[in-house]
Amino acid sequence: MGTRIEVMPKGEIDSDSDGLILQKPIKAYNIDDSFTDKEISAIENLLADPVVDDVAINQALFPNLWPDSVVIEKSPLPGVNDPEGKEARNTIQKLLDREIDLFQFHNNTYGKEN
Repeated sequence: MGTRIEVMPKGEIDSDSDGLILQKPIKAYNIDDSFTDKEISAIENLLADPVVDDVAINQALFPNLWPDSVVIEKSPLPGVNDPEGKEARNTIQKLLDREIDLFQFHNNTYGKEN
């Protein structure tokens, strides 16, 4: 079973915007591996600072924004270097002291349709 972790700095929503509603993209980490609750908590603490970040585990940070909202998720194409994803995977593996399966890093941008 896979795990998805979304991280976003607090206060980044611009609900009055006519287009993009986030000042910075949401970081999304998709990990095709199973984790204990303790491991999930450790990974969450590694990837996000609870003082300045909002985090969602296996759910969207904004499941019901607006009826006319869209999500644009972008990730590197196969074969393209992904330094942030690679470093996150290596750090999580060191934290857990084990290998983890497939790891993908994405940036998500939320917006409203005009």
